[in-house]
Amino acid sequence: MARPPRFLPHLRFGFREEVREHGPQKTPSFPRKRESSCAASAAHIKQTAIRSEMSHSSYARYRSRWIPAFAGMTVLGIALFLFSVAHASNLPDNIQLTTPPQHVAPLVFEDANGMQHALSDYCGRVVVLNVWASWCPSCVQEMASLDTLQSAFDPQRVIVVPLSEDHSDAVGAFYHTHKIAHLPMAIDTAGRAPQAFHLRGLPTTLVIDPRGFEIARIEGSADGSLSQLIDFIGQQISYR
Repeated sequence: MARPPRFLPHLRFGFREEVREHGPQKTPSFPRKRESSCAASAAHIKQTAIRSEMSHSSYARYRSRWIPAFAGMTVLGIALFLFSVAHASNLPDNIQLTTPPQHVAPLVFEDANGMQHALSDYCGRVVVLNVWASWCPSCVQEMASLDTLQSAFDPQRVIVVPLSEDHSDAVGAFYHTHKIAHLPMAIDTAGRAPQAFHLRGLPTTLVIDPRGFEIARIEGSADGSLSQLIDFIGQQISYR
């Protein structure tokens, strides 16, 4: 039998010697890596569960506090809407609700002394703006009712502004003849009111809320609907 080549034992010996010389090599600790990975996953799942529990508890607190409040506000809004609709149905035909409310155009006018005023001066008050003229029979007829309307409210809450399309001398003589005591004098010297408020005739009365929005309009004389108009304005100031 032929002997094996001499270099094979040498290689085997040399390999063993190299292992002895450098020591056994460390094998990768795969089980430990899987163990740490599982631990990290468990910690992540635990943190996620804690966050989820916290979010659920926060939502429960939010639901217990705010959802009843929102529901109450919704019910209150519906009740106010139904209340306003019910009362609006009792209004006479000549009082037309402006839906939705329209922002009133800015307007500058003068008083009896020639001092300029603007509708924005009455911000925060309900304004009853009546556009009239002394040559208009219906205007003359309702002026006493408007004077009574102003006497029914505090001028700091409700102000009646009779805006005349006459000259100041004619307005002064009219106030003196008809003994108008509670109404201020307002003259549309520029004649802009009919176009600015899209009037179709005189007299026309606009009810403007404290924000400066038109909420109702009366075309024609308001003399026959004075009590309903007083009730309607009273509702507007009672909401605030």
